[in-house]
This record gives sequence, C-alpha cells and structure tokens, in this order.
Amino acid sequence: MNNLSLQSQVDSKPSEELKTWSIKPKKFWSYFGHNVSVLIALGIVFVFLVSILLTFSYNSTCNHTYNRTKKEILNLVDQHYIGEMPDKQDFFEGELRGLVSALGDPFSSFLNQKDNENFKNNIDQKYEGIGVRLKETELGIIILETLPNSPASESGLLPGDVIIALDGESIQNKTVNEISSKILGEEGTVLQMVVLRSGQEIEFFITRAQITSPLVSLRIEDDIGIITLSSFGSNIDTEMLIVASEIEQNPKIKKLILDLRDNTGGMFSGAVAVSSYFIEPNLTVAIERSKKGEKIDISAQKEVSLKKYPLIILTNQKTASASEIVVAAIKYHRDDVISVGQTTFGKGVVQTIFQLRSGGFLRLTTAEWLSPNGTAINKIGVKPDIEINSQEDTLQIVLNSFDWESKQLVEK
Repeated sequence: MNNLSLQSQVDSKPSEELKTWSIKPKKFWSYFGHNVSVLIALGIVFVFLVSILLTFSYNSTCNHTYNRTKKEILNLVDQHYIGEMPDKQDFFEGELRGLVSALGDPFSSFLNQKDNENFKNNIDQKYEGIGVRLKETELGIIILETLPNSPASESGLLPGDVIIALDGESIQNKTVNEISSKILGEEGTVLQMVVLRSGQEIEFFITRAQITSPLVSLRIEDDIGIITLSSFGSNIDTEMLIVASEIEQNPKIKKLILDLRDNTGGMFSGAVAVSSYFIEPNLTVAIERSKKGEKIDISAQKEVSLKKYPLIILTNQKTASASEIVVAAIKYHRDDVISVGQTTFGKGVVQTIFQLRSGGFLRLTTAEWLSPNGTAINKIGVKPDIEINSQEDTLQIVLNSFDWESKQLVEK
C-alpha cells in the first residue's frame, strides 16, 4: 500500500508541472492580444491626430501664402495702378467673385444685393427702359414690338422702324445686346433715338420709365393661337392661366403655336407649371439629379387644359433651360406635337440661390435635369423635328407653309 501511495505521489508531480506549462501560453497570447488591440487603437488615434495637424499646417500655409500674396498685390496696385481705385467693398466682392469663378462653372456666381435684384428683375421682365423688343434683320436692328402704354409706344415708335443712332452715335456694327444695353437706363433719363421709316429719318426723344413686360402673350392669326413666352418669371403660372382661359373661350382658335424662341429660361417651377397646361396631370416633366439623389417633378392638374389643341413649338439657339424642359416634356408625352426651328441651347443644369450672412448671395449649380426618359440635354440641346436655319422669320414660314394634316412644310 505504501508503494502504491508513493507511486501516486511521484506520478502526480509531473502532471502538475505539465498543467502549469499548458496554462502559460494562453495567458501570454491573451496578454499580447490585449496589448496589440491597445497599440492598434493608439496607432489609429496617432494617425488621425497627425492628419489633422498636417491639414491644419497645410491650410495655415495656404492662408499665409494667400494673405501674403494678397497684401503684395494690393501694395503693387496702390503704388503703380494708374486708374481709379475701387473701394474696399468692391475689392471684397471681387475676391468672392474670383472664388466662385474658380469652379469653372459659367452658371455659378457671387451676387451682391444689386446683382441679385437685377437677376430677379430680368427673369420677371422688369427693367428701366422704353418698352421695346428688338430684332436683327437684313435691314438692320428693327423695332419688333412696342409694349402697350410704354414710353416707346406713346412716343410714336412703330414696329418695323430701323434704328440708326442712339444718343448721337451710330449703331452700325452693333449687336442686339449692345443696343439693348444702351436703350436701358435710369428711370427719368432721356434717350435720343433716330430711326429709318419708309426711307425717312425720324428723331425721337424718349423718357425712360419702369417697365414690366408680359411673360406670356397671345395673338391670333386665322384659326391659330400664337402663345409667346418671353421668360419663366415668378408670375408665369398666373399669366399662363389667363391666356389659356382666353384660348378656351375663343371658338375661333383651333390650333396653337408655342413660341419659345429667345426664351433663355427662368424658374424651374415655372417650366413645370407651363408644361402642365399641355400634357395630362401626374406625368413626369423632368428628373432632377443632385448630390441628394433624384427627384421627379410631375405635371399638375390645371383649371384649363390646352392638350386637346394641335401644337407646334418654335425653338432657336437661344431657347434654353426652363424652355428646354417644356419642349422635352411635351414632346415626350405627346406624339402629335411638332417642334420647328433650331436645336436649343443645351442648358440642362439647375441653380439654387443661397443668401449669405454677409448680405450677398451665392448662385450655385446644384442639380442636373434630365428629360422624362432620362436623357441628358446639357451641352446637347433638343433637336427640332423640322429644322429651319433660314434668316427668314421661322414663325412666318410656319404660318405660310406648314400643313397641319401632314405635319410638313409644303410650298403654297
């Protein structure tokens, strides 16, 4: 019994030793693994802090370089520039304009209070001038239209008058935009204009005034109602409803022409509103694609619908933005609609105006819009069904030569 007891005691010692050695590696790896996790976490924090410091250092260097260069430029301008020095506000706004222009986007810009007001007035067709629409022809720049009750109409200017001179200066080789800029001016100032009418030169002195040009106008030729949209301003839905109601109440009107030539756009909501008069409700007008994702803009139910009328849409190279939305939407949803003229401008992006704390505004491209079938038109435009590149007025060509049954231009 003693031998057995001794053997048991002897055998038990190495067993205990083996047990002790088998536990140590587990503790080691547990200890090591725990510390590795801590080291990795510390390493991540270290890298993060280093990146922040490097970014801060880079920004500080950039800011230092910018401020030093700016100071150097201002000193050189102050010492050597021979022109009139602008004030500090002009310098400040110039910096902001340069900052936004670095985006390389022609539609994004910094606007001061006056710029923003002019931008909105331009869309709403509000300005200080004499109330005329101009057109470039083979004869020269002519008066296309004088607005009712405007200084132009009250002075005796007539459609067809050819402008020869403004304020004593010949307008030869001037563009429509250059002449328009000279005609515009502060309310109460006087514009001297010389026109040619029936071979005779006539001089006018016209006092400029506040002008609000209609966004939507209607004229009737035989059984055709010609709707002209000049801009997609804030009041376009109201004006469109008035014209649509007038069309519906006139039994003489059987067909429509929607003239979007020279309409450079305006409010996106205005394009959706106008499209809604010509297509069924709850249809896709456009798809907006931004950093936030996609948004589908659909047509609304209108008090008056014009979708029962055969329709032609007139376009040219200045038909842009909101106008292009209308063309693309109507053509997609109505197979019976024909577009005539030239390929549109191709502005398929949307701008949002943000008010800044400084009192200025940032006009920024925030989305691209696509046609209802998902087609992009930016820098591409909408191609017409019937292309006309003649110098002759497209509207007159359509009125004289378009066959509504065959939907073709024919010689008459």
